Amino acid sequence: MLRSGLCSSVLLVALALSGDASAVWAPDGVDLSRPRLLFRANELAAIQAKMDIAPTPPWLDAVLDHMEAMIAQGAAAAADPGLDQRTKEAQRFKGRAARNLAFLYAVDRTRVGGSVVSFPTPADRENVGDQVRDYLLGLYPVSRLGPQPPLGGWDRDISTSEEILNWATAYDALKGAGYDFGADEETIVGLIADLASHLYLHYTQPGTALNFALFHQNNHRSKTGASLAMAGIALAEYIAPAGASRPTARDPADWVEYGLDQFDDIVRVGLNTGDGGYAEGPFYFQFTSLNGIPFARAWDRLLGGAAYPAFGNLLPSWWRHPLYERSLRWMLDMTLPDGSMVHIDDGNPGRSHFFGLVPPDWPEAPAYYWRWANAPRAYQTDGNLDLGPDAIVLYDPAVVPAPPEGSPTAFYPEAGNAIFRRDWASDSIVAVALGEYDTASLFGRRRDGFPLTPQGHEHPDAGTFLLHAYGERMALDPGYFNFTNGREKVARAEHHNGILVDGAGPFDPLQASLLWTDPDQRPPADGHARITDTVDTAFLDAARITTSYGFLPGGRADEAPRIERRFVFADHRYLAIADRVESRDGAAHDFSWLLHGHGGGVDPGGAAGGTFESTAAGGRWQRAAARLDSGFALDTGAPTFTSELGIHESVITKDEDATHVVLQADGTGTELASLMLVYPSPAAQAAPTLNSLATPGVASVVLDDPEGDRRVLAWHRAAAGTPLAFAAAQTGLAEAASDGHLALFDAALDGTLRLAHAEGATRIVYDGTTWVEASRRATLSVAPAPGEVHYRIADRAPTVELPSVPFAPARADGACGFANHPDGSVTVTLNRERRFTLAAAAGNARPAADPGPDWRIPLGTTLPLDGSASCDADGDALEPRWRLVSAPTQHRWTIEGANTWTPELVVDRPGPYRLELVVTDVHGLESLPQQVLILGGAPCQDGVDDDLDGLIDSDDPSCGNAEIHYPWGEGCGLGPELAPILAALAIGRRRRRPARTRRTRAE
Repeated sequence: MLRSGLCSSVLLVALALSGDASAVWAPDGVDLSRPRLLFRANELAAIQAKMDIAPTPPWLDAVLDHMEAMIAQGAAAAADPGLDQRTKEAQRFKGRAARNLAFLYAVDRTRVGGSVVSFPTPADRENVGDQVRDYLLGLYPVSRLGPQPPLGGWDRDISTSEEILNWATAYDALKGAGYDFGADEETIVGLIADLASHLYLHYTQPGTALNFALFHQNNHRSKTGASLAMAGIALAEYIAPAGASRPTARDPADWVEYGLDQFDDIVRVGLNTGDGGYAEGPFYFQFTSLNGIPFARAWDRLLGGAAYPAFGNLLPSWWRHPLYERSLRWMLDMTLPDGSMVHIDDGNPGRSHFFGLVPPDWPEAPAYYWRWANAPRAYQTDGNLDLGPDAIVLYDPAVVPAPPEGSPTAFYPEAGNAIFRRDWASDSIVAVALGEYDTASLFGRRRDGFPLTPQGHEHPDAGTFLLHAYGERMALDPGYFNFTNGREKVARAEHHNGILVDGAGPFDPLQASLLWTDPDQRPPADGHARITDTVDTAFLDAARITTSYGFLPGGRADEAPRIERRFVFADHRYLAIADRVESRDGAAHDFSWLLHGHGGGVDPGGAAGGTFESTAAGGRWQRAAARLDSGFALDTGAPTFTSELGIHESVITKDEDATHVVLQADGTGTELASLMLVYPSPAAQAAPTLNSLATPGVASVVLDDPEGDRRVLAWHRAAAGTPLAFAAAQTGLAEAASDGHLALFDAALDGTLRLAHAEGATRIVYDGTTWVEASRRATLSVAPAPGEVHYRIADRAPTVELPSVPFAPARADGACGFANHPDGSVTVTLNRERRFTLAAAAGNARPAADPGPDWRIPLGTTLPLDGSASCDADGDALEPRWRLVSAPTQHRWTIEGANTWTPELVVDRPGPYRLELVVTDVHGLESLPQQVLILGGAPCQDGVDDDLDGLIDSDDPSCGNAEIHYPWGEGCGLGPELAPILAALAIGRRRRRPARTRRTRAE
C-alpha cells in the first residue's frame, strides 16, 4: 500500500512537470472542466437534492439567511452613490454577494417565500447572472498593499486576498454554469488577472510595496497563498496580452505554485504545532480558514488528494492530511461552553468556528456538526468572506450531530493547552491553562528552517489560565479589542492570570520575534512553558506547567526564576493551583499572583458589571448567573493582597473598555510554595467561605460550601516529608493525612469522602482509613462511590496493595487482575495504565492499554512499538488500534501496522512524537486511551525542555552536560542502525513476561 501511494505521488509529479506551465496552468491528468472551485459538475445533482429537502432543515435555512444578508449588503453597496466603490468595504460587500449569487445561479436554486425552488423563469436566473457580471466588471484591480488609506495600507493584503477569492470563484461558477459573458469576459478575466498579478508581485518583489510583505508571515501569507492559487486555477488558460503591465507576474502557473507553497508553509509547517494547535490561536485559525477551506477543498477535489510539487517539494493535500483533522479537533476542544472559541492571545470573545465545513466522512463529523449547531451563531459561515456556498456543498444531512465522545478534558502539550472540562453542556465549567513554547509561542520556522518573523498575535502568558462557569466568563483572559486600537491594553503579562517576577512577566514575544535575526539560533525569548504530568480520570484531572522568566537582558537564562504551576481540576468542578517559585540567582524576588475576576467593574452598553468584595483569604466576584471565590495561601506566611481595576473587551460592544477587579497576592523570597483555590458556584446558591490555615511551612486552604454539600482541604509545601495530618476540628472534614508535598481532600458535609489526591506521597489516610498505600512516592488519587472505588496510583509498580476497600471487589476495570485477601485488602495487578476501578458488581471488565515505555531515539530510526502488555482482568482477547496524535514539523504522519500489536514509527525529525493506543475486548468494550512519548534526537536537538528547568534545552547553558536518556548506553558506540534491533529485544522481553493473573476471588 505504501509503495502504491508513493508511485502515485511520483506519477503525479511527472504529470505536473510535463504540463505547459510557460503560459497556462494545465498539468496533465488534472480535469480542468468547469466549475473548478466551489464544486465539480458531477456534484451538481447531489447539491440540488440537499437544497430540495422538504421541509428545509434548520442548518440550510440558517446558511441561506446568512447568504441572503450578504447579497443584500452587496446590492446596497452597489446602489450607494456616496460610497467609493473601490474601498475594501464596498468590494467586500459586492464580492460576497457575487460569490453567493453565482453559486445559486450555478445550482439553479433560489428561495421564494421561505421555500427553496428553481428560479421561477429563465429570465429570473439570467438576471442573477447579469448582476454577478456587473459586480465583476466593477472589481478594483489593484493590490491594497500599494495605495494609501482608505483604499489600502500596510496590512491590507488581507482584504485583497479575500477579494481575489470572491471574484475568482464567482467567475468560475458562472462560467461553469454556462453563463454567456459575451464581450465582457475578456475584460473580467483581465481585471482578475490584474488583481492577482499585482498582489503576487508585491509578495515576490516586496520592494514594489515598500517591503510591507516582509512583515506578513502568518495569516497574511496563508490567506494570500490560498487566494492566488484559486485565481490561478480559475484563470488557468489565461495568457497575458502583448503590452500588459507586470508581464513577469501574470502567469497563472506561478500563482498556483507560489500560492500552494505559501499556504502549506504557514498552515502545515510554520505555525502548526505537532499536535494540531495553530500558533496564532483559535481566532486566527478561523480567520485563515476563511480562505483556506475553499482552497484546500477545491485543490483536493482537482487532484484527487494527491501530492503536488512546488519549488522542489512534494506537498500533500491539506484537506485530507491527518494534521488538519487533528487541528479541527483542537479547535473543537478549544471552545467554551457556549460554542465560541477560547479567546487566548489575540482572540475576540463570542466568535465561533465553521464546524460544518469539514469532510463529512471524518469519524468525528457528528461532533463538529453538533458544535456548529450549538454556538452563539448557529451554523455560522460568514466573516469577511461568506462560506455559505461551501457549507451547502460540504454538509451531509445524513450525519447525525452528537456531542463528542470520550473525556471532555484534553491536553495538547505541543500546542501548550491544558483544557479542563466538566462536560459539553452549555452551562459547563471549563478552565484552560496555557503552557506554550516554541512554535506555539509564534516562533515557527519555514520549511527551509528560516524563522517566521515578525509575529504579532502572541501574548506573554506562560502558565496563565481562564475559567468559564454556569454561562459566565469568570476568570478572564481578555483577548483584545481590535488589533490596531486597544490591543496594548490587554496584551501584556499583567493582563492575565499568571505570576509576575519583580512586577514583570515574560519578555514580549513580538519584540523577541523582531530580534530573531539568526536562523541558526533560537529566538531571544523567555517564558517558554512545558505541559507535563497530565492526569485525566473520571473524578479529577491535572497538568503541570513549568516555565522560567524574569532575567535581565544580558543575564544568564539559567539564573532566571523557575516557576512550576500544578493545576488540579478536582471533581471536574473547581481548580486547585499549587505553585512553586524558585530564585536561581541567589537573590530574593518579589512574586505576584494575579487573578482577573469578572466583576466589580463596569461594562459599557448597559450590561451589569458585577460585584467584587475582599474575603479573608482572597476575593469574591459575582455576575448574574455565577460567582467566583478564591482562596490563596503561602508557605511562608500570610500574603499581602491588593486589588485594582483592569480592562477587558466587552462581548457586547467589542470596542469599548469594560472593567473588572484584579486581585493581586504578593510574597517575597528565594523559594515559595503557594496554593490557590478557584471555586465557581451558581449565583442563586449561598456563597461558600474560604480560609487559610496557619500551618508553618505549609500553604493550606479550606473551603466550606454548605449549599453545595462540599468541604475541601488542600495543602502545598515545598517538599514531601513526614506525614502531615489535619484534625477534623480544623477543617470540618474528618481527619486527613498524607506524606506528600501536595494533597487535596474533598468530602460531603457529613464527612463522607468524595475524593482524595496526593503528590509525592506513599499514602492517603482519611478518617482513620488508609485508602491508598504505594511502594514509592508517586501521585495517588482515590474516589469512593456507591458500589465502586476509582483509583489512580502512578507508582509504576507491577502490583499495588490496597489496605482497605469497602467491599469485596468482583470486577476490576482498567487492571490486569486482582486478588481479594481474608483481611479485606486487595492486590491489583497493573500495566502502564494506572487508572482503574474496583466494583462490587460482577460484569465485563474494561481492558487496559499499554503502548510500552517512553523512548528517546536517534534520528533516522524506524522504531517498532509494542502494545502486547495490554491486558484484561477477564482474560479476554484484545484488538489494538494505534494512532499518531503528535509529530514534529514535516513528519509524514504515518505509522505502519496501526491495527497490529507492533506498529512501526519512522523517527525522521527531531522532537516529540505521541502515539495513542486503545484496545478493545471481544465484547466491544474499549480501554481508556493511553499514550507513549517518543523523543527524536538528543536533548539539545529535540526542541523541548527535557529537564523541566523552564528552559528549552538548546537555550539551556547546562544542555551540553544533560544526560541523554536512551534506552541503551551511548558509551558503547551503539548508533541509529542498532535501534530497531534493541527495540525488538525489548519487545521480546515484554512478550516473555508471565501471563497476567486472571481475576480471582479469595474465599
